[in-house]
Amino acid sequence: LGMLADALTERGYDLILSRVIPTDPNWLDKMVDSGRVDGLIIIGQSDQSETLDRVAARYLPLVVWGAHSPDQVHCSVGTDNYYGGQLAAQHLIATGCRHIAFFGDTKAIEFKQRFEGCRDAMRAAGNENGLSIVPAHLVAEAAHADFAAYLESTQQRPDGIFAASDVIAMSALRALSEFGLSVPDDLRVTGYDGLSLGEHTVPRLTTINQDMESGARHLVDLLMRRIAGESTESVVMQPQLLVRKSS
Repeated sequence: LGMLADALTERGYDLILSRVIPTDPNWLDKMVDSGRVDGLIIIGQSDQSETLDRVAARYLPLVVWGAHSPDQVHCSVGTDNYYGGQLAAQHLIATGCRHIAFFGDTKAIEFKQRFEGCRDAMRAAGNENGLSIVPAHLVAEAAHADFAAYLESTQQRPDGIFAASDVIAMSALRALSEFGLSVPDDLRVTGYDGLSLGEHTVPRLTTINQDMESGARHLVDLLMRRIAGESTESVVMQPQLLVRKSS
């Protein structure tokens, strides 16, 4: 959000922030028809891809931070989540992990693609049965509770964790410490996002970097072009593996 605000200010625009819990199927229609804004940047698709496509078909100045799929209507900016999932799994496999748990809610398209990349990397390594999926919330406290409950109930503890976001990964590090488990000695942990906070966890968090600064600039550039009436293509950036101490 800070990077978006900076990029918009450079273009002479103000950022109006609105948090949306989409319980109303017309939530996005109400926003675009309100007359309050020149355009919209939506952060995350969650399970709202159908709504985004429907509104994008009639409202041009709309750009979304998230995943891309070949048949989508809305314009998006984000990383190749499938490839990022492959990178994370290949790294964990290369460090000796045989049982990897994926933590995230695959109803969200970004997380689903990350899981699919992880799954196919495990399959290519001849170990698809070594992958499990554990639903986890995106918010830190809820993710910590999910992870703690998993550690209390699981019969076969994994030796690798691929968290669908850095926030989930940080919550996992906290829970593992509370259960007396050492990272990376007992389990190796990899996140996804490249948040600067990952430099300050103990141990420092290995992650898949999305280059959010470039992403923010792409979002603003595409939005400005769409405000001017241009129909733009989506941007898919290449993620990078950042190896730190947690793996």
